[in-house]
Amino acid sequence: MRFVMNPDMVYQYPIWAVGLLLVGAAVLGAVLLELCARRLLPIDLRQRHNDVAAAIFSIIGVTYAVLLAFVAMLAWEGFNRAKAAVMPRLHGSGTSTICQPALRISKSRRSGTRSSGMRDVL
Repeated sequence: MRFVMNPDMVYQYPIWAVGLLLVGAAVLGAVLLELCARRLLPIDLRQRHNDVAAAIFSIIGVTYAVLLAFVAMLAWEGFNRAKAAVMPRLHGSGTSTICQPALRISKSRRSGTRSSGMRDVL
């Protein structure tokens, strides 16, 4: 019998239930694997492997930290590039185009006259 994947099957279950099921299955699998390893492997072998595992995990941790720092640096550079691209337009026109209607209103209120720009905004 062949199982056919129904695309709507994904949406039949709530996401929190699927997540809880996956996390529970992972925890249960890890606990069962640990209990089997404690029962089947001698303590000397496990202690030697702990020393090696500590070194490997520290290398993996440092590599992850360096990669995360590069990602943060690239995101910051992108932000600075976008800021540098916007600033000349903002300072070149004196004001941004978003603020110009509001400035027309405030100038007309100070002078006591109503401009046609205020009708455009309202």
